[in-house]
Amino acid sequence: MSNTADWTIEWIAKEDVDHIVRKSFAGAIRKLKSKKEKILQTDPTLVIALSSLLDLPYERVTRIADDVSVVKSLQNAIGNFHQEILGAVSGWKSTGSRGGVFDIYSEDKVALAGNRAVLAEVKMRYNTIKASDEAKTWDKLKDQVSSRGGGSQCVAYLIQIVPKTQEPYDRPWKVSGRNPLPYVRCVDGTTAYHLVTGVPNALSQLLHALPAVFKEIVEDADSSEFDQTNLITNVYIDHAIEQSLPPQSALVDNSR
Repeated sequence: MSNTADWTIEWIAKEDVDHIVRKSFAGAIRKLKSKKEKILQTDPTLVIALSSLLDLPYERVTRIADDVSVVKSLQNAIGNFHQEILGAVSGWKSTGSRGGVFDIYSEDKVALAGNRAVLAEVKMRYNTIKASDEAKTWDKLKDQVSSRGGGSQCVAYLIQIVPKTQEPYDRPWKVSGRNPLPYVRCVDGTTAYHLVTGVPNALSQLLHALPAVFKEIVEDADSSEFDQTNLITNVYIDHAIEQSLPPQSALVDNSR
């Protein structure tokens, strides 16, 4: 592990991020390494569909198909990664991979949440929860607030790290068949990181720090396994953020 002198994020220690990245992405890293060693089994129907619909040569299509399982492994890891990062912030806890009703909670009341305790379910994207399961999740979050003194004492959030649009939001979660309540809310990832850390650009800080963390992990495992000559630049990261995340937190001018 490299010296932490260059670490500029104040709301979480580098050692914590290193540990969480290694733990969260261990399975995906193993799959990437196995992909280097052998050709993964490819679904022939997927290959035919990709080739026909995208009009691509066989070699390129099989490469895309091979990558599907790796991408799925990474996507599964990312949700857990954000849960553990947010739960590692001072004053917060993660319930772990088998936490049940919710993923993270505050140990004390949170000023940005109206001076209330907070509990949250963390999802990678806005559409991660199936529509048929939304009401069940909403009910569970509502019940958890009720058991903690009601909406004056506690608020529950569905955190959607990547939102549907780039408009920041912290609003009641509208679910079919349920009347919206002010203490069962949904929030985008940029705003959620601000809520948990108190730092408006905390998610951006984390994303800019990740490439160097990943590079260390790969080098520790075996530097010959992956090509690390093209470490992505801040410009590349900024572009990815601009294409997917709100430009600022909904809590920047929060008056609630």
